[in-house]
Amino acid sequence: MIMDLRDLQPGDVLNSIADPKMLLHGPIAWGTDNPFVHTAMFEQGLVSISALLDGVQRRPLEQWDRFMLVTRHPSPTTAALALAAVSNLVGVPYDLIGLAGNTIEAITGADMPDTDNRRLICARLIVEAFATAGVEIMPGVKYPNVTPRDIVENSTLETVGYLRVR
Repeated sequence: MIMDLRDLQPGDVLNSIADPKMLLHGPIAWGTDNPFVHTAMFEQGLVSISALLDGVQRRPLEQWDRFMLVTRHPSPTTAALALAAVSNLVGVPYDLIGLAGNTIEAITGADMPDTDNRRLICARLIVEAFATAGVEIMPGVKYPNVTPRDIVENSTLETVGYLRVR
């Protein structure tokens, strides 16, 4: 189903499909063998919160010039709690070393050491938000090294549809 921006609900998880113009998207898509390369959480209006190289920030949805798969927790209360948790993480720095470790793990299957838990990558931001809300969305997945693919393939969040911002 193709969604409209008006269909988004606070706490929805936005899963971006690789954009060939973005420097890191190619290696992430290749390393995880999956087209989903970034996750963010919808806040309200035209704003999402995500972790990119400049850290966890509020970002306008207009910056996403591609399709996104929208997933949603079935409980609006849990989604609201997860959104509050994400909001409290704005300003946390990005974990570039963790991103490299995730890519190496995906390519080689090697078990990389955990990285600094005070830094976040996009998928870990989502996992931590739901964990703070009391819901483990990635049981059995090594917590710090979760990928956008893991977020899309988990069984806790429900697929709502596809969204194209522009």
